[in-house]
Amino acid sequence: MKFLFGMLSVIWLVFGWGCYIALRWEPTMKPPWHIEAKLNEIPADLLEDRIEFARIRLQSEDITEMQRAYVHAALAGEYLLKAYKQQSKKLQTAYLKLSLQHSLSALTLIPDHPNFMYQAADIYHQLKEYGMAELLYAGALKLDPNNALIRRRYHDMVNEMDELEEAKS
Repeated sequence: MKFLFGMLSVIWLVFGWGCYIALRWEPTMKPPWHIEAKLNEIPADLLEDRIEFARIRLQSEDITEMQRAYVHAALAGEYLLKAYKQQSKKLQTAYLKLSLQHSLSALTLIPDHPNFMYQAADIYHQLKEYGMAELLYAGALKLDPNNALIRRRYHDMVNEMDELEEAKS
């Protein structure tokens, strides 16, 4: 009888734990429209190879500061793609933050580059850090006012912010 009671207790605990995990589970982030097409083009193993190549290149001694900035930007782009290939929101967020680190490193090396500003702004936007995203989008548009992609992503972010404000009201 004690054995049966013990087994039922274990089954009940496992069932309860499973329900708790299911309720706690967060759906993954949906990739933005401009990233979706690239996700299908690049296989995961090629993405890993490109990340490894960029990491090796960053450790090279014969690399100029400008080259280092472009490698950081490329690595940020690869980690951004890798983030949306993940099946867990926590892993997605971790790779987005890693992408942001490399994007900011590129921006530190070449501060007035509109594409580096846009890349960092877009990552902040995806991390829902709208204040920093807005500053960087504005800076990128100031340097490259005719860039349609930057304008559209900035507009997307403003729409998201408006929807959040309406939901709070």
